[in-house]
Amino acid sequence: MKKFILITIACFIIAALALLWWRYVPLTDGNYIVSNNKLAWHLSISNGIIKTKFIENKITGEKLKIKDNSEDFIFRVGHANTIGWQNHSYIIKDAITVTPELCRSVRLIRGWQTWKFVFYQPTMKCNVYLIFSTKRNEPWIRRKIELQSCDPNVTLATDQAAYHVQWNVSAKPKLGGKGQPLFLDDKWFVGLEHPWSRNFYENGKVILKQFPGYRFNSKPLALQSMVVGGGENIPVRKIMDDYVNSIRRPPRSLSLYNTWCDLRADNLTEKNMTKSAKEIKNALAPYDTSLDVFAVDDGWFNPRSIWAADKKKLPNGFLGLYEAINSQNMKLGLWLPISGHSLDTSWGVKQGIQPAHKRFYCMSDEKYNKRLRNQLKKIIKEGKISYFKHDFNYFGCGHNVHGHFPTMEQSTEANVDALISVLKMETKINPNIFLAITTGIWPSPWWLPYIDTIWMGGGDHAYNKKIPATYGSDFEMNYRDDALYKIVVEKGEIFPLSALMTHGIVDGTHVAYPVKYETNEGWANYVMNYFGRGTLMRELYITPSNLTKKRWEIMARALRWAKSLDNCMVSSHFFLGNPIKMELFGYTGEKNNHRYVSVRNPQLTNINVIASQLIITNGICEIVYPYHKFIIPEKNTKISFPGECVWQAETYPIKNLKLPAPINVRSELIESGNTETKYKISYSGGGTTTFNVISPVTIGNISGDGIQSTIIDDYNQQITLIDNGVPANSKTKISGITFLSNGVFKCNVSVPKSKKVKVKLLLDKILKIKNSMINKKSVGMSANKGVGWELITIPCGKGSNSIVIAFDMKNIPVKNIDFKTYLSVDEILHDKIITIKHKKIRPVNKFDKPYPLMQNLVRKVSEKYEN
Repeated sequence: MKKFILITIACFIIAALALLWWRYVPLTDGNYIVSNNKLAWHLSISNGIIKTKFIENKITGEKLKIKDNSEDFIFRVGHANTIGWQNHSYIIKDAITVTPELCRSVRLIRGWQTWKFVFYQPTMKCNVYLIFSTKRNEPWIRRKIELQSCDPNVTLATDQAAYHVQWNVSAKPKLGGKGQPLFLDDKWFVGLEHPWSRNFYENGKVILKQFPGYRFNSKPLALQSMVVGGGENIPVRKIMDDYVNSIRRPPRSLSLYNTWCDLRADNLTEKNMTKSAKEIKNALAPYDTSLDVFAVDDGWFNPRSIWAADKKKLPNGFLGLYEAINSQNMKLGLWLPISGHSLDTSWGVKQGIQPAHKRFYCMSDEKYNKRLRNQLKKIIKEGKISYFKHDFNYFGCGHNVHGHFPTMEQSTEANVDALISVLKMETKINPNIFLAITTGIWPSPWWLPYIDTIWMGGGDHAYNKKIPATYGSDFEMNYRDDALYKIVVEKGEIFPLSALMTHGIVDGTHVAYPVKYETNEGWANYVMNYFGRGTLMRELYITPSNLTKKRWEIMARALRWAKSLDNCMVSSHFFLGNPIKMELFGYTGEKNNHRYVSVRNPQLTNINVIASQLIITNGICEIVYPYHKFIIPEKNTKISFPGECVWQAETYPIKNLKLPAPINVRSELIESGNTETKYKISYSGGGTTTFNVISPVTIGNISGDGIQSTIIDDYNQQITLIDNGVPANSKTKISGITFLSNGVFKCNVSVPKSKKVKVKLLLDKILKIKNSMINKKSVGMSANKGVGWELITIPCGKGSNSIVIAFDMKNIPVKNIDFKTYLSVDEILHDKIITIKHKKIRPVNKFDKPYPLMQNLVRKVSEKYEN
């Protein structure tokens, strides 16, 4: 037994010594490989100088070759007490340029996932650590630089610029820039993992640059980490997407109301906020939904403080406000600029806090940062804060007493780091807090480990009036869609569309354009296009009383539908055409074989598209807006998109069908029970309509007025719907379209009983209407105006319509006016209720799908005349 124990101890000692021998290795000349099963970083040390030879894709065999005249790091280090704070260019006076050539190789410290190469810089007596890290199955490798003073009594500092690599590479570069990765040959990506990094290709060199300017002593200083990646014979963008998903906070959705367009100044009180919260709760309750957060925007604080509550507005403090909001089934959120924007900085000066600017503080300033952190801890805990909107992010500071160099580049890096540190603290206090950073932020994937969403940029309320449209809300949609397209597609910036904030639905008291005066159709399209973009933070900047009961139903159902598609919307992206060019375009996302598509037609006329172009090839296509219809697309199935419409659908395998479904006919769910499902079928009147009902469970019988069913099998029945009415085959006719020399437009329109018709007159100039008549009676006509165009909408009655519009020409010859005439025809469908008996299934809520605004009509808009 004693012998066994001794042998065991000896084995442990030998194993420990072997581990030490393996882990701590003298760094001698030779070749070194840092790798996992996907990628390998090949290095060599010659005469004590480290060089990257190439990066190898172990799957494809591709190599990113680094030429000999390259550097693996270049930065300046000096003594902190020689920093030239007062003189341009604010350099460290005794600093030297540190490169691998000026360092001695010391040792290699190996771990299971990290390798640390240790070098010594003798002039400044500091250590330089190159720390490589890999994980299995990740086609990327990280490298971080750390600096350490070897004398605990000596403080050193880095100068304002540090080059992590200057690699001479023969490659075709793409992207790169501020906080964006650099792509090489569509096979590799490389970059510093920081929002303020600079990653670019210049004169044949890959350059990764940061602006440190930090002090360090015997505690190692970590510079930004760099990452290199490459994939398996697929575009590097796909590998980049996988990388972004690996660093991103777990994506989740959040729905919120924001006070900014509703309650401001003296109206922003606990009493009024509670009233708005109650109105929202009561309006959404009939649809079994609610909002996650009630967000209090600008105005709740005492400006002569560091984010203390204004006691006149919040007499019961943050806890009292939380309790009032929570009683209405919502959590509390706050608008709070970490920069201190909107606070009275003159008050701060009296407290010994020097601001960066008269409008905001420096986040790196120790005094401000300490008071900010203490107050944030108090607010989060007392108010049980679930959401922050960190607005007005200002980073530049020209002062030299805040621990950074007084330059834009270095002060910005320091303040970005300060912001990130605060965000980490907030998450530590409340791991479930939802964080949005807005004004002043730029797209970079390296925000995503710390936040949930960023502002898309641009104006709060901006409009694009270049594209002719019937409704003013189209201008807002044009602006947002165009701006997002430029960021995500044209610039190709790496940032998920789902994490971009776009300001949501704006229908409040304080707005630039009052959408509440639009028709339900225009309003609903505006709402549905917003939710269809796939942004996971869903904001309502509304005044609750602006919304009618029907609009609350539209909103509630849109919220429920978007929430059900969270997993799909995480990967939302543009597809089809370019919104800037008035092309049919859309958004789509997919997860686990379930896809959603949201398409917008910005043109005035219908556009027909084959279903496969919409990525609808996956069994069931469930059209959910602006009408509801199940289809099983075939190869040449065409889908028509009416002019100025938003169209949305979901696709999934037939096996995932939840309910019995009428196929290839418009069907609105009326009731869903365990053994009975009811639909309202909408169809063209007169004659017969044939369709099938398929089901995930055995169908019993299908009944309804004028319904005949034929059993195909247990899960499929053919339905013949008989309508003895008059077929809706009468055609709308337009004739006599003229624009006379005296400025009078004329046309004649014949409208059958089964149709609703509008004539749209598009002019290339904005003219004043002197009078307008139909059948010699004065009528009002709506007109929408934009950049170089005017669109007049003329509603027609049944029968003959003789339309006359007289314009004030103001000496403008008619021949100088270009005009187009469009005919918008709505065929009004007939309705019948069918009842489907079936085996037991789990019922669904009929409000899970959007409000089918055009369920009982088919619209066709065509161009009839242009001069």
